[in-house]
Amino acid sequence: MGKTGLKDIKNQNTNLIMQQIMQARSISRIELAQETGLSPSTVSSIVGDLLGKGIIVETGTQIVEKGRSRKDLSIAADFGSVAVFEISRRSVFFCLFDMCLETLVSTCITKQRVTGNDLFELLVETVKIHADQIYVGLVCCCMMMYSLVI
Repeated sequence: MGKTGLKDIKNQNTNLIMQQIMQARSISRIELAQETGLSPSTVSSIVGDLLGKGIIVETGTQIVEKGRSRKDLSIAADFGSVAVFEISRRSVFFCLFDMCLETLVSTCITKQRVTGNDLFELLVETVKIHADQIYVGLVCCCMMMYSLVI
């Protein structure tokens, strides 16, 4: 096991905060500190970095009885896209989600068996057709292949 540097610790803490925001969908800085066990100053520093990069956004305000009101944080829906191709023996489906996992596109591309270069060209053509809906920040493509015998 190697040494853990400050950069590694910051990356781990950032991942922890991102996971909490994704799970909660909307959460305040103080709630992040409570849920993660990180200090409020660490949470504020990391949240500041994530806000500056456009990865998360402030989405609303919680009114509290004592102290300052709390600003809710959420993943920035337009930071990127998740493109999923579901490839089976008899069909190919395409789904496109924003970073909040809201469905932007869900369609059956073909109900025929497609392999090799034809499959590759079909995938490329689908991405070109939907290019205006694919956000620049982050594009993640996942392929699921099934070989079920029916």
